Amino acid sequence: MGKSILTGICILGGMALLGCTKPTSNNTSYNQVSIYDTVSIDSKGELLFLNWSLSTATVSSDLSTLYNFNVDEPSLEVVDLDKYILSHKVPLEREGPNGIGQRGKGGILALSDQLLFFKGWPAPYVMDLQGRRTGLLENLTLIKSSVTPAGRDFMYEIMYPDFPNLVFGITNEYPGKNFEFTVLDLMDNSIKSTTPLSAWDNFSDYSLVFDDGTQFDLWAPRVYVTLLGQYICLSTDVSSDLYLYEPRTEKLIFKEFPHSLSPKHKTTTGSIQTSDPAQFQATFRKLYGDISFHPPFWDNDNQVYYRFSHTTTFERSKDGLYPKRIEQQVYLSVIDTNFTLSKEYPLEPLNEAPVFSFSKDGKIWTFLNLNDEIAFLRLVLHKDLP
Repeated sequence: MGKSILTGICILGGMALLGCTKPTSNNTSYNQVSIYDTVSIDSKGELLFLNWSLSTATVSSDLSTLYNFNVDEPSLEVVDLDKYILSHKVPLEREGPNGIGQRGKGGILALSDQLLFFKGWPAPYVMDLQGRRTGLLENLTLIKSSVTPAGRDFMYEIMYPDFPNLVFGITNEYPGKNFEFTVLDLMDNSIKSTTPLSAWDNFSDYSLVFDDGTQFDLWAPRVYVTLLGQYICLSTDVSSDLYLYEPRTEKLIFKEFPHSLSPKHKTTTGSIQTSDPAQFQATFRKLYGDISFHPPFWDNDNQVYYRFSHTTTFERSKDGLYPKRIEQQVYLSVIDTNFTLSKEYPLEPLNEAPVFSFSKDGKIWTFLNLNDEIAFLRLVLHKDLP
């Protein structure tokens, strides 16, 4: 992998927007957040893929383009975010020399203005904007299997722009225990470093399994590995704690946040494995009705990080495994460049937690399905008066 290919990449993905500009100190505070407006995307009559609420979409590093992976076709839907219009669609192959297989269902990342990173197991693929596999990371599956200790999996891979010969990810044991942050060196196909993630040692206390001999469902904490400015950010849905790794210094730091509007973590339920639908549903309501955190993202205009969280109210029912969702209470945290919690807001106008969000032009853009068309609800923070 040549350094010239990936140098200067800004990677954006999932709900995490990755600013290329290095954060600077900013002591500005904010007193309120409000809805600015709603913008709709002209689909030119095309039926775009909204089934997964843009969870398989990413934004270009210059914030001008949205790439939405249509899982069903498959195809790449390219949206001009400045003109609010579908630019074009790129057909993708499922099989064959340029086939993506099942990759991309876990999300895609914009690696540069020419390359896209399709997440997936057993290893991601790197594609160009014409839907062709580039050959980058094609041997990653074999490399991982040769260097990862027996009984452990290397997952949640990501790349950092200035270190194109390194792959960053997490190794753990099934079903999600003994987590370590792992750096893989592609120059000599070796593990460069591993660091235990001790704050995740209690993840088994948030696990929920249904197994009645005919159906098996496993629920465990969601793990997010994203780029956040100069950091690789490790976050989960069960806690507001963050691990931040800076590739230049090779240091992993741990951050906690003293929330006041909501708990800083879910209440543990203990490791539950049951064949009783009623017990499963009751535990599910408790576990996923409690606070859930999203990965943070960067606002380069205002020089702050944002992070959504939410609680959920479920319908009480004795039927089936999964209760019907009634509504969600959404919160927004504002975090300064020193990773200090600056402000917290309840977002009363929102009754559903955002799935895909980013910051552009000093505003927070959150996906909104508006009559089966792509739209964005834009939020703005108002600065305190001097």
